[in-house]
Amino acid sequence: MVDTPRSLAALQALFADNTSGNISPQDLRDFLVSCEDTMGTLARSGSPYCDTPRGMNLVKQGLVLEVGGGGAWDEGLVESPCVFFDPVSGRYAMVYVGYNEGGTVVAKIGLAYADDPAGPWEKVATPILGGSGSGVDSSGCSGPLVVWKDGTYYLFYIGLTAPGYEQGTKRLCLATATSLTGTWTRLGAVISPSGSGWRAIAIWHPNVVRAKGRYYLFFNATGGDNVESIGYAVADVLTGPWVVDDVNSPVVSKGASGWDSGWVGDPAVFWTGAIWLMAYYGYDYTHAYDGYAWTTPEDFPLGWQKFAGNPVLSPGPDAYDSGYACKPFIFLTPTTLYHYYTAVNGERQIALATASLGWPLPRTVTGSRGGNAALGSLLTALEGLGLIVDSTT
Repeated sequence: MVDTPRSLAALQALFADNTSGNISPQDLRDFLVSCEDTMGTLARSGSPYCDTPRGMNLVKQGLVLEVGGGGAWDEGLVESPCVFFDPVSGRYAMVYVGYNEGGTVVAKIGLAYADDPAGPWEKVATPILGGSGSGVDSSGCSGPLVVWKDGTYYLFYIGLTAPGYEQGTKRLCLATATSLTGTWTRLGAVISPSGSGWRAIAIWHPNVVRAKGRYYLFFNATGGDNVESIGYAVADVLTGPWVVDDVNSPVVSKGASGWDSGWVGDPAVFWTGAIWLMAYYGYDYTHAYDGYAWTTPEDFPLGWQKFAGNPVLSPGPDAYDSGYACKPFIFLTPTTLYHYYTAVNGERQIALATASLGWPLPRTVTGSRGGNAALGSLLTALEGLGLIVDSTT
C-alpha cells in the first residue's frame, strides 16, 4: 500500500478510545507520514527538532521602546535589549544601549521596567553606565547583558575606546553591583581581540548560559577577514577567567549565500527542555534578519545546525523595521517566547515579536502504553504543540 497522509480528524477517529478497534501497521505508517510534514527530520532521521522552528511562528507586536524625546540622553537611537525578571524589584527589567544625538556621540546603557514582558516599558531617567573616561571603556558602553546571582548583578558589555557608533577597540567587559542603578564596580575586559583568526579585530555581543556545571559565554567577533562569526568561552564563575575556545570557534559562521551571507552575530542562547536553541542575526550586505540554530544537550556547546526555514524574522512590511530586523534577545515564559530585536528604518528602536511555544516541552500522554487511548492522547499532545492541526494532512 501507499503511505497516505490523513487529516487530524481522520486519525482521531482511527485512534478513538475503545477496546475493540484494530490499528494496522499501515495505519501507523500513515500516522508517521501525516506528522512528517510538520515534524520534519524528527520522523525521518532521528533529529531532536524539525527543519524549521514549527509552532514558533513569530508575530510582530511593534515597537516597545523608542528613542527619547528632544534633549534626552538616548534621543539618537536605542538598540540591543536584554530582558529578565528582576527579583529585587519584582518587575521585568530591560537594559539597552542608547546614543545621544548631536555633539560627541557616545553609547551608554539604559534601564527600563515593566509589569509584563510585552510592556509598556518605563525608562529610568538616566543611564546606569557610561564611558569611564579612560581604559577599555573610555568612550562608551554597548551590547549589555545582565546576569543576577546571589544578590549581585553581573553586567557584561562591550567597552568602546572612541566616540561615535561602535567606534574604537571593542572588548568584552564586566561590571558588578548590588543594585541595577549602581554604583557599578568595573572589572575591566574579560575577553579581548586576539591573534589573526576569527576574533582578531573586535569582540561583540555577549550571552551567558549555565550548562554541564560551567558558564558558557557566546559572543560574536570580527576576524582578520573583517567578517563576524559566533564563538564561545567558558568559565567556572561569572567573573572568570573566561577561556575562549579558539580551536572549535566559530561555532556559527556566515552562510554561503542568502540572508546571512555577509556575517552573523549577536547570539541569544536558551534551553527548551529538550534541545538548545540560538537566535542570531544575519546580514546580506543589504538587510539584516534573525534566524535560529539548534544543538543537542550531548553536543553542546558545539554541533550547531541552522534551521532550513531561516530567517524567522525579516524586515517589513511595516515601516519601523523595513531596513533591518536584527540583534535578537529571547525571554521565555511557560507559554510564550518573547523575541526582542532592533528595528531599523532610519532610526534604530526596539521591537518585539512573540510566539506560543511549540517545541517538545513535556506533555502528559494518557492511556495504556500502545493502546488506542494512548495514541489518541498523543494526537492531542501533538496538536497542543502545533505539530499537527485539523486542516493539515
